[in-house]
Amino acid sequence: MENYEKYIKYIELNLHKVTAFFGGIVLILLLSVSTDYLLEKLIFNPEYRFLIYGILLLLWIGYWLFYKYRLPRNKKGKVGIVIAIHAETNHEQIRLKNDFISKLKENINKETFGGTVNIIVLKNHFSEDLNEINKVLTMHKKVKGHFYVYGQVKRRYEGGKKYFLKLDGLVVHSPISIQTSNELKREFINILPKQISFLETFEFSGFEFTADIVYIAARYITGIAAYLSGDPFLAHEFHNNLQKEFERFKQLPPNLQIIKNRIPFLLSDEELLIARMYYFKNDIDNLKLWLGKSLSSNPNNYGGWLLKAIVDFLPSMGNNPIAALESIKKAQRYVRFTHEWRYSRAFLYFWLGNYTEAIRDCKNLKNKSYMGEEITVEEVEDFTLKLLKDHPQKVQLYFWLGFINLIKKKNLPLAYEYFNKFEEKADQTMNLLKEKSNVYLSQIKIEMKLK
Repeated sequence: MENYEKYIKYIELNLHKVTAFFGGIVLILLLSVSTDYLLEKLIFNPEYRFLIYGILLLLWIGYWLFYKYRLPRNKKGKVGIVIAIHAETNHEQIRLKNDFISKLKENINKETFGGTVNIIVLKNHFSEDLNEINKVLTMHKKVKGHFYVYGQVKRRYEGGKKYFLKLDGLVVHSPISIQTSNELKREFINILPKQISFLETFEFSGFEFTADIVYIAARYITGIAAYLSGDPFLAHEFHNNLQKEFERFKQLPPNLQIIKNRIPFLLSDEELLIARMYYFKNDIDNLKLWLGKSLSSNPNNYGGWLLKAIVDFLPSMGNNPIAALESIKKAQRYVRFTHEWRYSRAFLYFWLGNYTEAIRDCKNLKNKSYMGEEITVEEVEDFTLKLLKDHPQKVQLYFWLGFINLIKKKNLPLAYEYFNKFEEKADQTMNLLKEKSNVYLSQIKIEMKLK
């Protein structure tokens, strides 16, 4: 009986090996022979008994093939975190499963986003050969995960029994550009500890520490990937309260300190994107809620102050153009290499009848350009046209539309139409603008060869 137990133990520990496959067949045959005399008392027909033995052999063959070759697959719609850490012996494998993986699952399941994450643990023999990116990518074709943590754990004697845990990582996230994906890969790898060692006496805390680092890395990178893929709500779930996770560490290594410092800025950008989504849905309550969160997370958020200026200005919201100008001033403090704020300020000056300052901003815009300006121009034009429907008395806005179409869009016919509308409706308080519109109309007539 003891020999049988050793035989079964060998098969169990080496299940993926061919020797275990044939060992299983031999074990089934031996058990069949040894129990046949008992079974024949119940089943007299030897053909039926042989059929049972044959079915057992087929079941064993099917199970062995499934165990050796079947890779798990990530569930559709889930963020797949794949753990492929090879353990040298069964002892390390048990420790890895009981301490590292259970702690990782505990960390994720306690959060609200836990239901969107699928932790996939590869069998030990699959993890053994994953020592380079190309092999991981080949496996990814079947597993379909998003984040891969791979490496090995060993137990050695070095001034006492120690565990040595070597880790590497890979981000595979198809919905975003290759360049951005490469940046995520580099950042994910930089967060992961390359090698950790700890005495066997502290194996539980050592594996827990490693699980915490992997958890933070996966949570941080998953949030960024979700944000870049256009899902700020999921991104916010992953990054919200992440700073508290860092507080569990007495002293952070420099790479994790950098990540910790970034969290407020990431949250602010995600909250701003959510606020903008509610703005386009005309959901004022949620717009103000998320905009407030954005400026609370990062009071220096340039885009947040631009949106705040719109909220301050719009009659349906703040109805306070003076407050909107103050928000633009704050946006101006935090701007870098872009000029959306000039469009907003010029519009407000036109609205308030401060034409001297409005013309000054127009002159600056004439000589400025930046990446994505065409999007700003479309948004400004659409915003102005909607306001004119409800406020037709603001005829100076036709001048503003004419300027945008002439200088930025190069749409001469439309610019000509807007400047003419302005001159038809303008009063004596707008003489400064009329002088400019006369010049622009003359210029357009020459270019369009109009009489």
